[in-house]
Amino acid sequence: PPELIAPGSITITPSFTVDGSYEYKLFTLDIVGDNGSSVSGLNFVVQNGAILVENVPDGKYSISVREESGYSVESITPDSFTISSTNRSQAVAIKLYRSCDIIINKIVTDHPEDETYFHVTITGQSAEPTIVEGDVKQGEPVRFKGLPPDDYIISETTQAGYVALTPISVNVLGGVSRVVDVVNVQFTPIKYGALYNWH
Repeated sequence: PPELIAPGSITITPSFTVDGSYEYKLFTLDIVGDNGSSVSGLNFVVQNGAILVENVPDGKYSISVREESGYSVESITPDSFTISSTNRSQAVAIKLYRSCDIIINKIVTDHPEDETYFHVTITGQSAEPTIVEGDVKQGEPVRFKGLPPDDYIISETTQAGYVALTPISVNVLGGVSRVVDVVNVQFTPIKYGALYNWH
């Protein structure tokens, strides 16, 4: 008689990287196998604990979580694996966090007509910092989405003709959109003749 191959199983344990009063949020994951076998659109709620997927045939699998507004995936460990005679059951850990946005709004003091672009860099202060950058001008704010909660330093490449920006420090919590006004001042040439009018 043909040898019966016992099917495998996958145990998926989701968690939030930062503890807190997270809402009950429905996430969706997909498992895709190189053997034509897949699980598409499996819903889960982190607070409900581990998910067991049974009767998984042998093959190489990858796992992903669909994008959800206001949340980001920190890690899926491992995000690919093989179910085989030597690996019948696979444990997968999914770490999610409530992400935040920083919106940079440019203001040039006393010059609403100024159309200059400024290059801004946002640098996280954690051990493995998130660093993002972009260009912003008046009337065209730039939004950095999906950032992990952290302390961020906003700095700017100094433009000729403008006073250098002192870096701005902001703390952003998960689930928050933080708008930061970045204000620049044009250099004003000094009229030396005016210095001698006092006598």
